[in-house]
Amino acid sequence: MLSYYSYITPLKKPFKTSMGNFASREGIIITYEKDGLRAYGEVAPLPGFSIDNLIEVKSVLLSNRNLINDFIDSENYDELLNELSNSHPYPSLLFGIDTLIHDLKAKQQKIPFQELLFGKGTNQVLCNTTIGMQTTEEALNQAELKIKEGFRTIKVKVGKDFQKEKEVLYSLRDHYPDIKLRIDANQAWEKGEAVTLLNQLSSLNIEYCEQPVSAENISDLKWVSDRTEIPIAADESLANKDNIIKIFENKSCDLIVIKPALFGSFEEINVTKQLANSHNMVVVFTTTLDGVIGRKVTSVLASGLGSTNFAHGLGTGSFFYESYSSSEHIENGRYLLNECEPGLGHPIDLVQLKEVC
Repeated sequence: MLSYYSYITPLKKPFKTSMGNFASREGIIITYEKDGLRAYGEVAPLPGFSIDNLIEVKSVLLSNRNLINDFIDSENYDELLNELSNSHPYPSLLFGIDTLIHDLKAKQQKIPFQELLFGKGTNQVLCNTTIGMQTTEEALNQAELKIKEGFRTIKVKVGKDFQKEKEVLYSLRDHYPDIKLRIDANQAWEKGEAVTLLNQLSSLNIEYCEQPVSAENISDLKWVSDRTEIPIAADESLANKDNIIKIFENKSCDLIVIKPALFGSFEEINVTKQLANSHNMVVVFTTTLDGVIGRKVTSVLASGLGSTNFAHGLGTGSFFYESYSSSEHIENGRYLLNECEPGLGHPIDLVQLKEVC
C-alpha cells in the first residue's frame, strides 16, 4: 500500500545563497508496504532551483495514488516511470518514485541499496562541507569545527557582496593553506563580471567555481571558462536537458555537478554520466538540501557514478533539526553508506510525520 507523509524541517540557522535564503525545508516522504517490507522515496523540490514545486507534485501524487499503487503492485516499474515522464515530467517526482522502486527491489533481494545499483564496492564517499554567506569570523569558526570533524574540502557560497566574500576566502586560505576551497555563485554574475572577480581569486588555488553565470546562457559559461584559470562547473544549467548536449559538445566547462533530485530518474542520471565519460568530463554529485532519504540516495549515486578525486556535496544533514530521522553517518569527511540493512534501511520515524491523505 502506498502512503505519503509531509515534513517541514527547520535549519539550525538560515542558509544564505545568492538566489535566496532558506530557513526550513519541505517535502513528502513516499512509502510502499507489502509482504512485511516498507520502501521509501522522497519528493522535495527546492524553491528557486527546481523546475517543479511542492504544490504541483503533491497534487500529482494524490490524484494518481491508485495508478502508482497498481503499477508497483504489478511490478510494472518501467511503465510507471514512462507514464509519469510523459504526463507529469517533474524531476523531483521521478527521482522520488525511482528511489522507492529501487529501495523495494533491494529489500526484496535483501541487499543494500548500493549493491543493487553497483554491486559490491566502496562503502564510503568523500564529501565536502558547505559554508553559506556569513561574516569572516563566522566562516572561520565553522571551518575550524568542520576541519576538526575531518573535512578537507570546503565550499563557500558567493554572489552577493564580493568584497566581503573575497575577505572570507582569503582568510580561509590564510588560516588553512592545505584544504581544498571551491565556490558556488549560483548564477550571480554577468560574464565579464565573472571573469574580473574570479581572476581576483586566482592566487587562492580555488578547486572550481560552480555556475558563475546564468544557467540558460551556455555560451557565456564557455566564455568565462576560456578566460579564467579557475575551473568552471555547470550546475543549474543541467536542469535544461537540451543544454546538456551543448555543454559537452562545446566543452563549455571543466566539470558538471549533478543534483539527482533536480534531474529525474536514475536512467537520466546514468545517461548523463555516460555522456560525461565520453567527453572526459568530471562528475560531482551534491544534494539539494534534501531530507535523509535524498541524501542517502545521492551518496549512493556518488559512490558509483561520481569522481573519486573530488569530494561530493553530501554533508548537509548537519544543517537541520531533523528529529524524525536517524542512521546517517559521516566520519572523517566521508559519508558512510549503509551496509547492515537491506535497501536504505529504515531511516524515518513516520510517527513524527503527518500523513497526507
